[in-house]
Amino acid sequence: MQTITRAATLPPTTPERGVRVALAQRSSLLRQLDLLTASDWDAPTECTRWRVRDIVAHIAGELVYTRNPLAFLGLVATWRRRFGDLDFLDGTNEAAVQARRTWPVERLLAEYRRDIGRAVPPRWSRGLPLGGQGGLPPGATFAYLTDVGLPRDTWMHRHDIARATGTAVPADPTDAEVVAQVVRELALAWTGPDSELRLTGPAGGTWLLGDGDGEPVELPAVGLMRLLSGRVAEPDLLASVPEPVRTTLAGARVIF
Repeated sequence: MQTITRAATLPPTTPERGVRVALAQRSSLLRQLDLLTASDWDAPTECTRWRVRDIVAHIAGELVYTRNPLAFLGLVATWRRRFGDLDFLDGTNEAAVQARRTWPVERLLAEYRRDIGRAVPPRWSRGLPLGGQGGLPPGATFAYLTDVGLPRDTWMHRHDIARATGTAVPADPTDAEVVAQVVRELALAWTGPDSELRLTGPAGGTWLLGDGDGEPVELPAVGLMRLLSGRVAEPDLLASVPEPVRTTLAGARVIF
């Protein structure tokens, strides 16, 4: 009989694994970007106020402060000065986009390519406390942001870009790690009944939510990730999920 892991007991991503996942997700995104047409770059996305090029500007900014956390101070200053109505993460993200808003696509791509392989956080920065900022989990550090949060963010934006442009999302083996870490955080905050969560698709898997086996719930991995990120889910995504699991999932959120 197959043993199914309780999602809450999944180990967090290690620093070494985090670097590998981050690099793989960035490289997969680059493969997508290389196939875009000129008009694709200006396509609107489901991310409020952002076109495809703005998403890329946002991720390029993440790479800069990953390798040089002191650069983040400039984003914080711009957030407070210009985007004070937004929370910490949204405001600093918007600051990174604003700094690159007039750049031509060629310059954006050049910066992104330059930093894909060298955006590794310096050792001294890993313990910097960020918990409670912008919805980050209590106790989160800069290491959590760079090892787990940013690769997850890149993974989701790959799907945002694909939906906006009608293009495919190239699969990568590390997609499963991204999804598993989201499920782990969902399980750590789970308040619904015990359930066996079966996620379908290349990045899917099966985990237990809660302390018992529970009733099986099957959902597409990408669809659930979109729901947990706060994006507009497909209308029938949870139609087959029994109550009260449906209500718990509908209200659950994980930081992306």
